Amino acid sequence: MWRIDPFCFRIIVDNLFQNVIRHAKVGRYIGIFCREQDGEMVVGIRDRGPGMAYRSDAKGAEIGLSIVSLMIRDKNLKYKIDSGNNGTTIYIST
Repeated sequence: MWRIDPFCFRIIVDNLFQNVIRHAKVGRYIGIFCREQDGEMVVGIRDRGPGMAYRSDAKGAEIGLSIVSLMIRDKNLKYKIDSGNNGTTIYIST
């Protein structure tokens, strides 16, 4: 069980979803999962886009991941990003 501010967690997830919609929409997929990984519970958000090395033409404020990083750190959470040609997965844990 996690004790987290639901408002902040909603902003984190919303920013991640908007990044997928804006930059990885060609993959037409957003997946959310929870699982135990390395002895702790992890929430994952996955897409099937071209990966973070790909520069999309979609324009945003380019601060989405910065906001996510700051909020995750402020709430004493951790995150890890795995990205490749077949998509990106962001893992959030306590």
